[in-house]
Parts: sequence; structure tokens; C-alpha cells
Amino acid sequence: MLNRTFEVSGGNVTRIDEIDDPVVHLYNESDGWVDVALHHRLNDCDSIIWSDAGAELPALLPDLSIPYKIGFDSEPHTKFTTTVETTITNRGAAISDNFDVVFIVDGEPLDVKTLSPISPMDNMTVTFKWEPEDAGNRTIVIGIDPAGVVDELDESNNNAPAAVVVEEPRVITIPHDYPTAQMAVDSATAYTLIYINEGEYNGWLTIKDKHRMKVIGTNENAGLVIHDGNSDMIKISNSSDIDLTGFTAMAKRKDWYVDYVRIIAVYDSDNISLTNLVLEHDSWQDCSFLMRIDNSVDCVVSDNFMSGSGGTSGLLITADNNTVCNNTIDNCCYAIKVTGTNNTIHSNNLFASAMDSGYNNHWNASSPVSYMHNGTTFTDYIGNYYDAYRDQDLDDNGIWDTPYNINENTSDYHPLRKPYREEYILSIRSISLPNRPYAEQNNTIIVVISQNSQRKTDITVDLMVNSEVLESKRVRLSKTSETTLKFHWTPSKPEIHNISLVASINDSITSFRTSRSLFVKVHEPPYNCSDNVTAALQFLRAKQTPQSGSIGSFSTSAWAVLAFSAAGDDPGAALTGFLSEYPSLPENEFVLATFEDCARTCLAISTSGGADPNNFGGINYLTLVKSYHDGVQFNEPTSVNDDAMGILALTAYGDPNATEIIDHSVGYITSRQNGDGGWSEKIGEPAWSITDGNTTDGNTTSGIASDMRTTSLVVQALVAAGESPDSDVITNASSFLRNNTGIDGDLSDAVTTAYAVQAILAMGKNPLEWRNTNTNESATPIDYLLSLQQPDGSFNYTANGSFFPPDITAKVVPALAACPYPPMVTDIDSYPLPEITLIGYIDVPETIYVNTSCTVHGRLKCNGGRFNVSLLEDGAPASSTTLRSLWCDSEIPFSIEWMPSVDGPLNISIFVDSSNRVKETNENNNNLSGKVFVNLPDLTISNVSLPNQIVVNATNIINTSVCGRTDEHFNVTFLANGGEVGRRKLTGILDAVNLSFEWMPDSTGIHNISFIADSDDAVREACETNNIAAVDAEVFFTDLVPVNLTPRVAFVHARNNITVVISGTAEGFNVSLVENGT
Repeated sequence: MLNRTFEVSGGNVTRIDEIDDPVVHLYNESDGWVDVALHHRLNDCDSIIWSDAGAELPALLPDLSIPYKIGFDSEPHTKFTTTVETTITNRGAAISDNFDVVFIVDGEPLDVKTLSPISPMDNMTVTFKWEPEDAGNRTIVIGIDPAGVVDELDESNNNAPAAVVVEEPRVITIPHDYPTAQMAVDSATAYTLIYINEGEYNGWLTIKDKHRMKVIGTNENAGLVIHDGNSDMIKISNSSDIDLTGFTAMAKRKDWYVDYVRIIAVYDSDNISLTNLVLEHDSWQDCSFLMRIDNSVDCVVSDNFMSGSGGTSGLLITADNNTVCNNTIDNCCYAIKVTGTNNTIHSNNLFASAMDSGYNNHWNASSPVSYMHNGTTFTDYIGNYYDAYRDQDLDDNGIWDTPYNINENTSDYHPLRKPYREEYILSIRSISLPNRPYAEQNNTIIVVISQNSQRKTDITVDLMVNSEVLESKRVRLSKTSETTLKFHWTPSKPEIHNISLVASINDSITSFRTSRSLFVKVHEPPYNCSDNVTAALQFLRAKQTPQSGSIGSFSTSAWAVLAFSAAGDDPGAALTGFLSEYPSLPENEFVLATFEDCARTCLAISTSGGADPNNFGGINYLTLVKSYHDGVQFNEPTSVNDDAMGILALTAYGDPNATEIIDHSVGYITSRQNGDGGWSEKIGEPAWSITDGNTTDGNTTSGIASDMRTTSLVVQALVAAGESPDSDVITNASSFLRNNTGIDGDLSDAVTTAYAVQAILAMGKNPLEWRNTNTNESATPIDYLLSLQQPDGSFNYTANGSFFPPDITAKVVPALAACPYPPMVTDIDSYPLPEITLIGYIDVPETIYVNTSCTVHGRLKCNGGRFNVSLLEDGAPASSTTLRSLWCDSEIPFSIEWMPSVDGPLNISIFVDSSNRVKETNENNNNLSGKVFVNLPDLTISNVSLPNQIVVNATNIINTSVCGRTDEHFNVTFLANGGEVGRRKLTGILDAVNLSFEWMPDSTGIHNISFIADSDDAVREACETNNIAAVDAEVFFTDLVPVNLTPRVAFVHARNNITVVISGTAEGFNVSLVENGT
């Protein structure tokens, strides 16, 4: 209450604010309001009120409110953290209880904080950290006591809203925008994201006088590397709010030393975040540092893996008020050395000594941290793991019972018994081996070993055959990583063998052993063409481009990889690197334009064993291939070639999530087998249109034509998918191929014959025993292929023609190597599933009209694939489009053309992958909904334009404009004096259209003319009364006036051309030439 008027008589207050003889009340917590004398002396924090005698007294309550504007420490940008701050005041007369404060963005609560009680007339500041996900206009609200727990004098002043605009950051990508990190940083302004793509880049980088910038690696294979030098590799100085995250930085000795190099050094800066980095240093000198923080505050070093070479110094902190947590520091002369003050160091795994000569540094967490020990979750103010420290843990809580003394004045009071987050996992992720291993031949076995750890470990991997160790390898793995190993096995005889890979670790921290086994059938080699294969591979090597590593085109390079693998040879890093890198170069996506392109490349990279089909050169081949399956078959329904290629690619990877897809395609293929046992290149295509195959003399088919190349590829796919070679399907296909074998052993050409040889092998038969059915003296398909080989090792397409030798040679080699497709098969538990998620909001036009097309925009994130995006009206499908992304991590804009079918308020939803082509980790986040209002159109006549003079009995042009928007058809009618003069049909209108009509009035005077939009009421409109525009038009008689006659001079007895100009308007009249009145 604010007092304004006091009246005093005889030293006593007799009137306050027009209250006569007021009664004063003092608040007492135990008794409530108590009457006191007017001369009562008040103490601090006493609460009094005055009133009439007998008046009802109010409750004494707090009143929490936000009296000031919400503040921001920076301009909000997506991907950048903004601090949002406000002050909460208690304007009431009582202290509050504890209460919550909620931070809300666009109606969605993002954070809640619980504040302690606030005394009357006191205030408290609350801050929230906000990293906006989407740009655009946003409404934020800071709300007090959202659950209404605190009773207040005024509950209506608890929310403080603010409208903000979130901007998009600038994005720079290395190497697409700039080739080096230094050039990218030099061009960066505030709020810039710099992404480093996979690859190695020049590691020298200085970040000086920069603010609010992030340098982000797309994965750990994005690396900054130096090979010599003696200074700061990555130097940050006089900067603030800089984030480095997600990449590798290495000082790797090559031709010179890297001593005195500090991989990361921070000077005179604040709010520097160094997270999720891998730092590796090759120097043995303690003058070399993995990281140094000097004279900088509020820096965070977390979740990094840092490794030296034994003598390297780890992390040196000569600064105050910084946080170091969740790091692993290994192979250094010391892990952490601190000379500053008030630094907090916890949850680190230190495999070298820790030193502290500073003051008041904390080697434990400042708040409780959850951690796991022997499968149980604990919470404590944990410290760090020290590899050299051992003590007792009698309560088995994962913390040594005795503190670890850093120095005589500083201790870690809760040292960890095991490395933080070290729930060690070691697995044999996959085994890849030849699809058809042969006795007495070298067979390559590829194994992928992965671990989940916080440190470097030494792993022993054994190859065991029938319980006997044949080969052992030892490998060092860093942190959470995997590696690919190759073993070589030469079985002595054809039989079923038990192959086992055993991986084990046994060190001071853990002892672990895991294995993976499978039974493998070894075959007898059907023939030996090794010299021919060697010559062919040498030819392919000779055709390899040194600069790119390619062999011919992108597709030929894929076939070449398959050829090398089928022959048991290594394609080499240059060739596989070309397949990895080439599609990602600008304008090169066309090499994967078709399903066949994707499936072929997917099959090729399967031969490397360790390549990730979900991310090979940034492309998710596995998801892409699977997403072409419509639930019945792959890609084009008229082609079983697509299904064969899809099956071969997927069976090569052994993906359990592809089993149903493969089964459906097998069913589709077998149901399309022709009566002659083969399959057509195009399903149902008549015989006379087939030219590839079926050309051998004496072997013809009638009606629907089967194609030998298609049939050979299909047989390989069916057998790879598990079809028995003795089934009727395969037996009939075998008869078709045998019936079409020529006298020379050919089945049309080199490629078709090679495919047929692979099919014969897949069926368990020997091509050397495969001859023309009409004579036993004919050559075999192997004879035919060998007859096509040229002195340089290449193969002709036919006996008389050469056709792209590298391509043909690459396709023939697997047949001569006795290897059906796929060359390699992988045994694996699973591959990660992709994800498709809508982001942001549905962007619709400001005004939408019923039955009128409009464009709806949106964005989504996905891990690649081909899928549809559907728009639903109140749950009913209304429109759809198909998207395709190659990339394993992509953000895609999309547009859908939509024609609303109803007007009024409408719920619309965008549903991605509604046909469920892509199996995802989460199928419940594929929808995004919104409310729109659909308007009725409004057609109007906006203008009637008359000529300067309208003349009777002549054609006059009358112009008019029709306004509105609709895709519906309607008529525009022209009336004169109520009678129809003309009619024009419009097939829709976009804002406005101009029309012209002809009118020939038959009388002079005033005429009423009008135009009617939608004269037949075909369009339902928002307003039906504004469709007519009428004007009065005066019609005149014409006035024909000769205004010019040329020439002025004529010649006697000569023909003269006289030109006359007549002014006026009329139709059909005579003009006479009069000479002297005649």
C-alpha cells in the first residue's frame, strides 16, 4: 500500500488516506495480524497495514514477477549457445518458498531451474543456456512457478515473453570452400561454422582476434597434420567463444622432427571449448606439448583422447578457472601439470603422472557425477583415474579408499579404481571371406575388430581353423575404434572347415576374450587359368590412371575391383580410393544416377571387407540399395536384372535387415521365369526385339525371349540367396544355358559367356564339361573366353571385335578365376540402421486457396536412401514426391505441390517414408504437423477499358481485367444491354489476366456494357456479389474525313498514284476520286 495523506491532531495520527481513526496491524508469524498502538516502534523487516476498525485483513503473500526485459549475451544463431538472463523480484510482503523457473521456446519447455526462496523486495538473477535448432522468428518465455505451487498476491505477472529472431550461421566447408583450415578461419566472421571433411589437411592454424566461431570435424578421419616445425600447431590467442571439436590433430614425424611443437596452445582468451578431439604427438621431448592453456579463463577441455610418444608433455595449464574433464591422456612424461588457480580437474583417465604447483585447484568434481562400476551405477564427487595408483576398495564402489596425493597440499579425494566410462567392449564385428574358397589356393580372410574403450590397448587376434591356430596378429587400438586385418589361408583339401577368429586382451586393467566362428565349404578348383588371369590383371594395372587411380570410367573401375577380388588380388588403395572419392566431387553424382550404378558399386566395395557400406566416401550405399525395393522387387518392375544386382549386393554384406527384401525379390524373379527356363532382359518382351544372346545357330526360342546374360546373372543371384542348385528353377535355367551354347563354346559374346561360366560354377557344375548339345566335340565356354585373350592380356568382345577392352577384361576375369558373384561374403550381426527426421516447420504460402495448386516446403535430415514424402489433409493422403539422397549425413530441402480439396481450417501433416522403404532406428519421428486455413477464391472484374470513341456498326475492342487466384475453370461473359456479346473460358488464373472482346454496336447512344467473372457459377467463392463490373458506353456515328492527299502535283497524260488518308472508324465504305467535279 502506498500512503499519501496523514492527518495529525495533538501529536496523534487521526486520519490516513481518508481513513478516520485508523487501526494499525502488525504481522506476527504465529498469530497473523495483531493490532498495535499508533506509536508502536517498528523493527527491521516488520510488516504493518492500517484499516478501518473491523475490516477484513488480506493474507500476507509473496509476489514473484519479472520486472525487467529478458537479456541476451549475444545475437541468437543456430548451432551457437546464447545465455538468456533475467531478474526475478519478490514484490510481495512475505518470503517465497522454493520455486521453479521454466524456459520456453515456441511453446516447448526446454529447461527448468529450481530457485531458493526470495525475501520481500529482494531479487535474484536466473540464466539459461540456449542453442537454437532452427532459424526464424521465435517467441521465448521465462515463466515463474509454472505448476502454481507458490501462493502469490498476483498470479498474472509470472510470465515474461520476448520475440527474438534467430539467424543462420555462416557455413564454410573444407576442402570445398577453402583448401586449408587457415584460409577458412581467416575468412570467418562471428557466428561461423567451419566443417572439416574427411581427409588430411595442413595442420598449421592460427586463430587470433576471433569470436564466436566453431571448427568442427565431420568425423575423426578429418585431420589436421604437420610433419615438421617447432612452434604452436593450432594457436588460439586473444579470442573468445571458440569451439574446436570432432577432428584429429597430429604432429607426425616424417622427414624432420616435430620437437617443441604444441599441438594446441591457447593464450589470453576466454570461453574456449576443446572437445571430442584426438591429439597425437610423435615427439619424445618434454618440450613438446599435446595442449597448453595459458592466461585464459573459463576454458573447457573435455572428452578428448591425447597420446604422446613417451617423452611428450601432456596438458599444461598456466591459467585460472578452467575445467578439464572426461579426457584420456596416454603415453606422456606427465598427463596434466597445473600451475594456475581454481581449476577443476575430474573424470580424466591419466596414464602418466599428475602435477600441481598452483593454488586451490580441485581434482574432484564440484557436483556429484554418475558412474558405473561392475554393472552398478554410483554417484559421487569423483576424481580421476591414475594408472600407476593402487589401493583398497573395501566397499566396492569403484573409488579407492585412500585419497591420491598430487602434492603435499593437494589431493584427489575420490580417485577412480578403473578408467572413467571404461566398460570395456571388444568384438569381432565381421568376417569376410571368399564366396567360393578353393583347396590348395590362397584365400584371403578379412576380419574387422572393434573396441569401446577410453585408452589405447594391445589386442591379439588369432586365426584358427579346425581349432588349430594358423596365424596370429597383434594390433594396438585407440579409444573407441576398429581396425581391419587380413589373414591368408591355403586349405589342403576340399571339405567343410570350422573357421574361428579369436581376439583377446590381457593387461593390468582388464582381461577379455571374444571369438567369431563359421563353417566354410572348400571346393576343388575346376580349372587353372592363373596365367591368363595374371596377364589380364597386368593389363588392367597398365590402364590405371596415376593421378586418379581409376581404370577407365567409374563403372569400369567398379568392375575392375570385382575382378581383382575374384582373383584373390588386392585392388589397391588408389583404385578403391577413386571409388570412394569420385562421386563426392562437384557435379559427379551422375555416376550413381541409376540403381544399377548404386548396386554395382555397393557390390564392388563389399570385397574390401572392412569398408563401411553405410559410409563409403560419405555415401550410404547399403541403405540406398535397400531403399530401391518397393516391398516386392527392386527398381523397375519390367527388369529382373535390377533384382539380381540388388540380391548380389545385399548377400555380399550378410545384412540381417535385408533378409526380407532378398526373399521377396527371389520370389519375384522365380515367378517371372520363362517357359524355356531363362529370363528376359525386359519382362514380356517378344523374341524378335532381343539381340543380346539367343543368337547361336541351331538354338532358338519362340514367343517370349529369354536372354542369356540376364539368365546367367539371375542364377548367380538366386544361388547366392540360398536357392538350391538342384531346384527346378535352377535346373530349368541350366537347360536353357546349355541349349544355347555354341559350337565354339560361346554364349553370344565375352561378357555373356563369362556370366554364364559364373552361373555354371554357382550351380555346382564344371564349365569344362559344358558343351553344345548337338555335338560332344564342341569347345567349352572356357575355351571360347581364352580364344578372345589378346597378347597384351586384354579380351576382345567377340572373335572379330574389340569393344572397351578394360571393361570387357574386368568382366571376364572372375569367370577365369572360377569365382561367381559376389566374390566375397561377410558374416556380421548387423549394420546400423539409418534415420530420417523432419526438422524445422512446414513452410506454406501465406494464402492458400481451395482446388488451387500451391507449393509446400520443408527440410529433413537423413542418412541416405530413396523414399517418398507425403502430404496429408486431415490424415488423408493428398500429395507426394520422391526424394533421393546418396549421403550418409545430409540435410535436404523438399517441395510438394499440393491442391487443397476443402476450404476452411485444416490439419496438414508431412510424412516421410510413408511407404516404409527405409527401415529406421526410430519409425515414430517421421511426421510433422501444422494447421492452415484454406480460403475460397474471390474472382473480380477490376477494370473495364473503353476506346476513345465507340463507333456504330464497326468493330470496337473492349478490354477488361479479371483478378483472383484459382486453378478451377470458369467463364468470363461480356454483355451489352443485357445481351451476351462474347464469352471466354479461363483454365485458371494467377492473380490477374487481361482479356479483350470485340463489340459491334448497331445503334448510337448510351449502351450499358458489363463483364461477369464466373458467369456460370462454376467456382465457389468467398464473395459471389463482386463478380460483375458495368459501365455506360456512348456510341457515335462515324465521321470519315479525308485529311491528306498526295502527291500535290500530277502529270498530264500519265498514270498518277493518288494516296488519301481518311480519319475515322467504319467498316466497308467507298472512296471516290473526283476530278473537277466529275
